Amino acid sequence: MSKKVIVSIFFGLVFCLAVLQAAEPPKKYLSRSDLKAFKENFSRIEEDFDNLDVSYDSLLDFSGDTNSEGLAALASITAPVEVERILQKNGISAPSFTKYMVISYGIGVLYLEKGLKEQVSLYASMPEVAASLEQALQEIQVLKSEIHQADLALIADDLEALAAIVSDE
Repeated sequence: MSKKVIVSIFFGLVFCLAVLQAAEPPKKYLSRSDLKAFKENFSRIEEDFDNLDVSYDSLLDFSGDTNSEGLAALASITAPVEVERILQKNGISAPSFTKYMVISYGIGVLYLEKGLKEQVSLYASMPEVAASLEQALQEIQVLKSEIHQADLALIADDLEALAAIVSDE
């Protein structure tokens, strides 16, 4: 992954999800069965979402026009019944949309962290770049803190497979 891609992804995440502002610790949402269902049924879920009569792009309105509270804002979205039904039909238990967002957010944050760590080792001999990458890694810690440690561990256990499935779409 190139430095330009890593930096673009990082600033996109930070721009879209803003800085953590939640005062209480993150809630635990995920089970192994939720992750298994996500992995096994991701293509079908995406296909079902595409086949909905109405576009639900507004559920994930990341226009940047309003302040976001990151994962807390995503987890608070009340998804339409049709969206919940699709996720539950595909094995993700209630609150299905919230779990879907936690998984997706977790994959993005952990994969970005992995890429940044690779870049840190590549640019170790360039202090100005290494310092920027280290700062980006510190920001990733803030994003990671929005996810319950148990949920983060479940996602991290199967990160490569999850990231591959999501990136294929």
